[in-house]
Amino acid sequence: MFETLRASNGQIFYIEQHIDRLFDSLQQVLIELPMTRLELTNVIKETLARNKYKNAIIRLMVTRGDTESNIQIDSKIHPTLVINIRPFTPLPKVAYKKGIRVMLFQERANLVNGLSLRLKSCNYLSNILIKELSNKKNYTEGIVV
Repeated sequence: MFETLRASNGQIFYIEQHIDRLFDSLQQVLIELPMTRLELTNVIKETLARNKYKNAIIRLMVTRGDTESNIQIDSKIHPTLVINIRPFTPLPKVAYKKGIRVMLFQERANLVNGLSLRLKSCNYLSNILIKELSNKKNYTEGIVV
């Protein structure tokens, strides 16, 4: 599972909502992160401060942990949390003045019955292909409608 957050002038946008969605997603896929929402919030803020970025992209990733390559969940394995922080790079100024080209797709990503559309897993092959198809046709972004 993952969440991507944005920090501007040292403030993280909608951090509580991102953390809530992450915990909701983890519950759906039966991963128990051994920390509270407040503890995670504090770890994120500390990581941002240590990296000394005021404007950053923060990527939270939670995996099932270091497991055997099989399909059975091992409840004895602890999840892995990774917090990746990188500087935010805005689009070129011309993009804010003239806009960007966006390609619309009618297809929708594959869904697993019973799972929420809000669940953000690392299975984003559809997103990769949409981005690549958009780029090949000289669009900045592809959006599934």
